[in-house]
Amino acid sequence: MTAGTSYKVTVTATNSVGSDTASVSRSTLTLGAKVTCVDRASNPDPVYCTATGGIGVFRNLSDTNDDHRVRAGTRFTVTCKQTGREVYAYVYNNNKRSSVWLKMSTGMWIPWAWSTIDNGDAVSAVRAC
Repeated sequence: MTAGTSYKVTVTATNSVGSDTASVSRSTLTLGAKVTCVDRASNPDPVYCTATGGIGVFRNLSDTNDDHRVRAGTRFTVTCKQTGREVYAYVYNNNKRSSVWLKMSTGMWIPWAWSTIDNGDAVSAVRAC
Protein backbone atom coordinates (compact mmCIF):
# COMPACT_ATOMS: atom_id res chain seq x y z
CA MET A 1 0.00 0.00 0.00
CA THR A 2 1.15 3.50 -0.72
CA ALA A 3 1.32 6.10 2.05
CA GLY A 4 -1.16 8.96 1.90
CA THR A 5 -3.48 7.06 -0.48
CA SER A 6 -7.16 6.24 -0.01
CA TYR A 7 -8.19 2.59 -0.45
CA LYS A 8 -11.65 1.03 -0.49
CA VAL A 9 -11.91 -2.22 1.45
CA THR A 10 -14.89 -4.53 0.93
CA VAL A 11 -15.63 -7.54 3.14
CA THR A 12 -18.25 -10.17 2.47
CA ALA A 13 -19.20 -12.61 5.23
CA THR A 14 -21.15 -15.73 4.39
CA ASN A 15 -22.62 -18.37 6.69
CA SER A 16 -25.57 -20.79 6.71
CA VAL A 17 -28.03 -17.93 7.29
CA GLY A 18 -26.86 -15.89 4.31
CA SER A 19 -24.26 -13.24 3.49
CA ASP A 20 -23.66 -9.56 3.97
CA THR A 21 -21.21 -7.11 2.45
CA ALA A 22 -19.75 -3.94 3.92
CA SER A 23 -17.32 -1.42 2.42
CA VAL A 24 -15.28 1.41 3.86
CA SER A 25 -12.64 3.77 2.47
CA ARG A 26 -9.59 4.61 4.53
CA SER A 27 -6.42 6.55 3.85
CA THR A 28 -3.04 5.21 4.76
CA LEU A 29 -0.89 7.34 7.02
CA THR A 30 1.63 9.80 5.69
CA LEU A 31 5.23 8.76 6.08
CA GLY A 32 7.73 10.38 8.36
CA ALA A 33 11.44 10.46 7.62
CA LYS A 34 14.65 11.98 8.91
CA VAL A 35 17.66 13.61 7.35
CA THR A 36 20.48 11.07 7.54
CA CYS A 37 24.24 11.48 7.48
CA VAL A 38 25.93 8.40 8.91
CA ASP A 39 29.70 8.49 8.65
CA ARG A 40 32.04 5.56 8.08
CA ALA A 41 34.57 5.21 10.91
CA SER A 42 37.51 5.03 8.50
CA ASN A 43 36.48 8.19 6.62
CA PRO A 44 39.42 10.64 6.34
CA ASP A 45 37.00 13.59 6.76
CA PRO A 46 34.80 12.43 9.66
CA VAL A 47 33.34 15.87 10.40
CA TYR A 48 31.38 16.30 7.15
CA CYS A 49 28.06 15.31 8.72
CA THR A 50 28.32 18.06 11.34
CA ALA A 51 30.72 20.69 9.99
CA THR A 52 28.99 21.63 6.71
CA GLY A 53 25.86 23.03 8.28
CA GLY A 54 23.77 20.07 7.21
CA ILE A 55 22.41 18.36 4.12
CA GLY A 56 21.16 20.47 1.22
CA VAL A 57 17.47 20.72 0.35
CA PHE A 58 16.15 22.23 -2.87
CA ARG A 59 13.17 24.26 -4.10
CA ASN A 60 12.85 22.16 -7.24
CA LEU A 61 14.52 19.23 -8.91
CA SER A 62 16.25 21.32 -11.57
CA ASP A 63 18.31 23.23 -8.97
CA THR A 64 21.94 22.26 -8.67
CA ASN A 65 22.70 24.46 -5.65
CA ASP A 66 20.88 23.82 -2.42
CA ASP A 67 18.51 26.51 -1.17
CA HIS A 68 19.27 25.82 2.45
CA ARG A 69 20.60 23.07 4.68
CA VAL A 70 19.08 20.90 7.38
CA ARG A 71 20.93 19.06 10.10
CA ALA A 72 21.18 15.28 10.23
CA GLY A 73 18.44 13.92 12.48
CA THR A 74 15.89 16.57 11.43
CA ARG A 75 12.46 14.95 11.05
CA PHE A 76 10.12 15.70 8.14
CA THR A 77 6.95 14.39 6.49
CA VAL A 78 7.25 12.85 3.03
CA THR A 79 4.44 13.89 0.69
CA CYS A 80 5.58 12.12 -2.51
CA LYS A 81 8.61 11.12 -4.58
CA GLN A 82 9.96 11.90 -8.02
CA THR A 83 12.93 10.81 -10.10
CA GLY A 84 15.65 13.42 -10.61
CA ARG A 85 19.40 13.57 -10.95
CA GLU A 86 21.33 10.81 -9.25
CA VAL A 87 22.89 11.55 -5.87
CA TYR A 88 25.70 9.49 -4.38
CA ALA A 89 26.32 9.82 -0.65
CA TYR A 90 29.88 8.49 -1.07
CA VAL A 91 31.20 7.00 2.21
CA TYR A 92 28.16 8.28 4.08
CA ASN A 93 24.90 6.39 4.60
CA ASN A 94 26.53 3.11 3.61
CA ASN A 95 27.33 4.43 0.09
CA LYS A 96 23.63 5.08 -0.63
CA ARG A 97 23.03 6.12 -4.23
CA SER A 98 19.70 7.06 -5.77
CA SER A 99 17.90 9.21 -8.32
CA VAL A 100 14.77 9.30 -6.12
CA TRP A 101 13.93 12.62 -4.48
CA LEU A 102 11.48 13.06 -1.63
CA LYS A 103 9.15 16.04 -1.44
CA MET A 104 8.95 17.36 2.10
CA SER A 105 5.73 18.81 3.53
CA THR A 106 7.49 22.20 3.39
CA GLY A 107 7.56 21.92 -0.41
CA MET A 108 11.34 21.44 -0.47
CA TRP A 109 13.07 18.41 -2.02
CA ILE A 110 15.72 16.17 -0.46
CA PRO A 111 17.57 13.28 -2.09
CA TRP A 112 16.57 9.90 -0.71
CA ALA A 113 20.31 9.17 -0.49
CA TRP A 114 20.47 11.68 2.41
CA SER A 115 17.35 10.53 4.26
CA THR A 116 15.78 7.50 5.89
CA ILE A 117 12.03 6.78 5.69
CA ASP A 118 10.30 5.54 8.85
CA ASN A 119 8.79 2.52 7.08
CA GLY A 120 12.11 0.67 7.04
CA ASP A 121 13.35 2.93 4.25
CA ALA A 122 11.09 1.32 1.63
CA VAL A 123 10.97 4.14 -0.91
CA SER A 124 8.71 2.00 -3.14
CA ALA A 125 5.84 2.70 -0.69
CA VAL A 126 6.02 6.45 -1.30
CA ARG A 127 3.50 7.62 -3.88
CA ALA A 128 4.70 9.35 -7.04
CA CYS A 129 4.15 13.10 -7.29
